[in-house]
Order: sequence, then structure tokens, then C-alpha cells
Amino acid sequence: MRRQPEAPKPIENKPEEIVHRDEQHFYSMPDTCEMFLAALSAIQDYHMWVTKRGVDPIVTLHCPNKELEFLAPAIEKDRKARLAGVVCDATGLTCGEFDHAVKFDPELAYKISLTTEKHVTQVFGIMIGSDPTKVTPDVSLAVGDFKLDCDIMLLPFTGQEVVYDFLCNNRPELNVQQETSKDDLAWQSALRAKLLVGVRSGLTYLAASAGLSVVEIYPTDRHRNWISKWSSGRYQMIYGNPGDIAPDLVYRAIEAMWRQVEQRERAMVMPKKIVQEAAV
Repeated sequence: MRRQPEAPKPIENKPEEIVHRDEQHFYSMPDTCEMFLAALSAIQDYHMWVTKRGVDPIVTLHCPNKELEFLAPAIEKDRKARLAGVVCDATGLTCGEFDHAVKFDPELAYKISLTTEKHVTQVFGIMIGSDPTKVTPDVSLAVGDFKLDCDIMLLPFTGQEVVYDFLCNNRPELNVQQETSKDDLAWQSALRAKLLVGVRSGLTYLAASAGLSVVEIYPTDRHRNWISKWSSGRYQMIYGNPGDIAPDLVYRAIEAMWRQVEQRERAMVMPKKIVQEAAV
């Protein structure tokens, strides 16, 4: 009896092993909080892609505004990069010292965006070599575990007092706080409430990036796509100049957003009740 020939063994396609190498990266960041956050979103997306190609970025961050240094740790999102240091004065540094150097220029970015109305993070992505789809960066490493101490926070805007009175009279069960001075605002003010209300700023951007709900009055000096926060999923824009927005419009936007906050809270409570009943 003749032996049947053995079937050929399947060829194993082993994934090619990626050899990682360190690269020195230098980023010159914008000097405003909202532009810094936009650049951070582009950087985090860029790091996600370069690490897949075997590049481990070691980052030196130029932060011309010292007050924004608290955001620097977010560079290390998912440990895709390592923050080597933060400098406020880049005098003496040369591009030749780094494998990759980028200056995030907001004015140039806006000029580029005018023809296509791209989001600032997309234009910054072009500058660094990425294509971010998420416009809100992950800031968890920067802000840590923050504690909410009220339901709604009103930042200064035209008609703020009227909106505050509306809320106190119609929703007395809510803890509503307000900041009355623009000069004393610290970044922590953005992270005090479940819902932040204010004019477009670094604080509204920070709150959206931290996963909080935001109602934002968006002045018309920039096109509406420039620095919107729609990808956060907890964002409502009122497009118009602050002095032209009627307080009752702001109040209605707050009511609509607060209903979403309550729906999410109920959805989080339901599974807990089901688990407790099952245990009984």
C-alpha cells in the first residue's frame, strides 16, 4: 500500500518584530490654554502613530506661559512618550539638538483653516504629521482626580446675573455657583461643576477635555469649526457674541444640557440597583 504524501505545513506569518528607538522631540507650545490643549490633542494622536512605527519620543516642551505647565504631564498619555523637561525660555536651544521639532503657531493655523474651516487640532495635526479625529485631549495625567463641589458653575459673561437668578428661582434644588471676576480665575474653576457655562476659553476647553458637560457661548470672531468641542459628546454651543445673546437662550441651553446630565446619572445608578437586587 502506497504512503499518502503528507500535506504541506501551513506557513506561519509571524508579525514582524518592531525594534524601538528613542527620538528627541521638541514642541514649542502656544501661550494660551485653549491653543495649548488643541496642540496637545494633535501631539497625543501623533505619538499614538509613531510608537506603532517603533519610535519612542523623548519630549522637551517649550512652555512660554508658566501658568500652563500643569498640562505638561498629559504629554505622557498611555506612556507613548516620556517628558524629559519643560522650559519657559528656549533661548540657546537649536533644532539640530532634536530629531523632530515643531512650533505650534495659532495665527498661522487659523489662516490655513479659513479656506476649509478645519478645526485647529486638524491644522496642528498637519504641522506635526498626524490627523486627529478627537479634538479634546486626554488631560487625566495633568488634572488628576478632581472633586466636584457644585452642580452648575457660571463663568463671567454678559447676562450672567440674570441666568443665575433664573436657575435659583426655577431650579432651587441645584447647587449653582458663579465666578464674578475674570481676573481671579484659576484652571481649577473649570473642574468644580458637573456643568460649566461660559464664553469660549481655555476653561471651557479644559472642562470638555476632562469629560464634564459644557454650555459655551462662542463669539463670531472665529468660524464655528475652529475650536468647537463636539467630540466630547457633552457640549452645547451658542454661536454669537456675548452681548447679543439673550439670557433666556442661555438658560434654555443649560436646561437642555442638564437633562442630559441627569439621564447619564440615572443610567449609572440603574446597574448598581440591578446588582444589589441580584445579590439579595
